[in-house]
Amino acid sequence: MLSITDKVVQELDLLYGLYELAIDLSKKLEPDDPAETQKWLDSRQRILARTGESSKEALLHLNAFDAMTMVPANERALVDEKRRMIQDLSLKMTLVDNQIIKKMHSKMSLLRAELARGTQRKNAAKSYLATSMTQRLMARV
Repeated sequence: MLSITDKVVQELDLLYGLYELAIDLSKKLEPDDPAETQKWLDSRQRILARTGESSKEALLHLNAFDAMTMVPANERALVDEKRRMIQDLSLKMTLVDNQIIKKMHSKMSLLRAELARGTQRKNAAKSYLATSMTQRLMARV
C-alpha cells in the first residue's frame, strides 16, 4: 500500500470514528434533564470541533491522493469506499440531529402548554379576587 493511501485511510477512519462518537452522544441526549443535556452537547461540540480539524487534514491527503496517477485500483476502491461510508454516516448524523430537534420541540410545547394553564389559573383567580363579595353573592342568586 502506498504511504499516501495509508495516510488517507487513517484520516478517513479517524473521521468516521469521530462522526460515530458524535452520533452516539446525540442519541444520549434527553430533553428532560437540562444539566445532563448541556454536558452531552458540550462533549458533542468538542468532538465536532475535532472533526473539523480532521476533515481539513483528510482533505489535504485526499487532494494529494487524487493528484496521483499511478494508484492501484484496489487502493483507489478502498479510499472510495471510505468516502462513501463517511457520506452515509453524515446522513445518519443529520437524521439523528433532526430527531433530537423534534424531541426538544415536543418538550418545549409541553412547557408552553403548562405555562398557559398556569396563566389561565392565575387570571381566573385574579378575576375572582377582583369581584366584590356582593357581586359574587348576586351571581349565586
